[in-house]
Amino acid sequence: MLNLWFEREIDEKVTGSMIFLISSIDPNSSSIDKALLSKRITVEVADSLKNWELKVIDRFNRIPAENDIMSFVIPIDINVSITKDQDKAHILASLSQETNEECLIALKYQRPIDKYPFSFNQMWAEIKKRKPDARQNDVYKIMDEFNIRSNPEYSTPNFLTKASEDKNKKKGKLPKGITYIYNRKAIEYLLTKL
Repeated sequence: MLNLWFEREIDEKVTGSMIFLISSIDPNSSSIDKALLSKRITVEVADSLKNWELKVIDRFNRIPAENDIMSFVIPIDINVSITKDQDKAHILASLSQETNEECLIALKYQRPIDKYPFSFNQMWAEIKKRKPDARQNDVYKIMDEFNIRSNPEYSTPNFLTKASEDKNKKKGKLPKGITYIYNRKAIEYLLTKL
């Protein structure tokens, strides 16, 4: 799809073996047999990858249905920053309509609720599901001790109106009773501290 959409080869920036770290949750849906692999890999490499794939599928199929599949997932964060120095960038993007072979057009607004999809109650339900003996008071203490609410890596204030957000930016002070929204990373972090 990368080649079809952007006329780029996936191995331009990523080595072949790294590609297999990225997969759908069901390995059966992305079999090496179904994929159109590059003609550049050797028969030995294809056989090795096929053997590895069979081991992964076997392990996946042996997971009891009641187990949480998320315990087999490795979260990978991709950080994007803007730089004027093209030599420091791994991927080039542009906000203008002018394109060339080296640059992709990228402009995407991400709503806060897309990045932080959990309310406190939803986050608490996830924690309780994975750690039934957890107490809500302990979660509050950890959140206060490690400043979870003031760390954008885990949480952000949830402004109900644009006016209240603008007022906060102007005054630099959050209104009383503001609610926060959280991401999965906050859940994982809190679980390690409980």
